[in-house]
Amino acid sequence: MGTTRTCAASPFIPTVFMLLPAASIKRVRVWDWRKKIELHRFREHSAEVNCVAFSPDGRWLASGSWDRSVQVWRVDTKKYHRALEGHTEFVRDLAFTPDSKTLYSRGKDGVIRVWDIQAGHLRKTLGGHQHVVRSLALSPDGKRLVSASRDGTLHLWNFDTGKIEATMEEGSLGFQIVALSPDGKTLATGGIDRNITLWDVARILEMQKAK
Repeated sequence: MGTTRTCAASPFIPTVFMLLPAASIKRVRVWDWRKKIELHRFREHSAEVNCVAFSPDGRWLASGSWDRSVQVWRVDTKKYHRALEGHTEFVRDLAFTPDSKTLYSRGKDGVIRVWDIQAGHLRKTLGGHQHVVRSLALSPDGKRLVSASRDGTLHLWNFDTGKIEATMEEGSLGFQIVALSPDGKTLATGGIDRNITLWDVARILEMQKAK
């Protein structure tokens, strides 16, 4: 199978399908991990694939690349859907909203782009960071986004307004990765210090209002 850079399991058939982009051959490969056979290959990128994501309903497959684009396919038909373009640097991560209608992409350009996955148009741009966005996390209801950047900041965004609700700062090594609990009430962050910190989201918002 060769070298892989990242992988994602399909939520539609979580025990069967695994997606694996080969790291340097510009293609995305879909595998049946139980039978250890390749099911399909998607070729649209002109540079190395960095990240992949399945939509929660299992209908869509998206990949981001060093070519600065996001490519989208229909999983059920195995047909190419469209390219989402706009990032000025490589695409680093992807995240679907729970309803599978919206895709977030982040890149080295420090900008988070919000896409209508069906129509392919850019819904909004979130540009609150000054450096590469390292990690994204979505609340279960899709109404709040958490982003962590190399500039040392962590932002909590309101999806409807596109505005920052709260900001925390930990220095350039503090926020490497973020994740939200299934109920959206607890935020977990990890840093270079190898520690995981748990935060009460409601408390963060209260502290922001008190400033």
